[in-house]
Amino acid sequence: PDELLRHAIRKYTEESGRLWVLLADYYTRLGLFGKSRDVFEEALAQLTSVRDFGVIFNAYLKFEEAMLDQDDEDSEDDEEAEGGSDSDSAENLTDQVDMLLDFTYRDIEREELEDESARKVKLTKDEKQGLRFYRLENLIQRRPFLLSNVVLRQNPNNVYEWLNRIKLCEEDTYLAIKTFTEAIQTIDPQKAFGKASKVWVKFAQFYEEYDEL
Repeated sequence: PDELLRHAIRKYTEESGRLWVLLADYYTRLGLFGKSRDVFEEALAQLTSVRDFGVIFNAYLKFEEAMLDQDDEDSEDDEEAEGGSDSDSAENLTDQVDMLLDFTYRDIEREELEDESARKVKLTKDEKQGLRFYRLENLIQRRPFLLSNVVLRQNPNNVYEWLNRIKLCEEDTYLAIKTFTEAIQTIDPQKAFGKASKVWVKFAQFYEEYDEL
């Protein structure tokens, strides 16, 4: 089924959003929830259609809500039973947090943990529930960035979308500078949708606000 659906995704691009959701649902029915998340993230990293983004993001959101509801239903189960139903080891749960951050801030270098064994910790039931809350909240917070990624994949020379993305990053100085730099390096002035000079002007104003004349 995996190969069949992936072949269909490549062939029937107009239905790719629905087909990605079917692929994620296939793994959900098998109880491989981590794999389902991988499929959703893979889809969001490849989409070039805003319509398909809406289909996949909504399905992903419902999936995480269902995981949270399932956790509530299983709250009276013992720790061993709950761990089996989630199909995720403590190491995989921790890796999911890193993956979510990497997809959002993929251009920022992040320090590796010095002690790799520190990642292999056993999570308590409350910690697992907290992680599921985190996944849902993080997905909602990432939505504007994920949608911006789709629009920029459609047209990397879209000046208006780069300015919109810069606005999303304005609370994080380092990320804003990285985004300004990426925009300047990416936009081809001869193919720009909008005036490329606006990015340069905005960048100069950014430093002016921090008295870096």
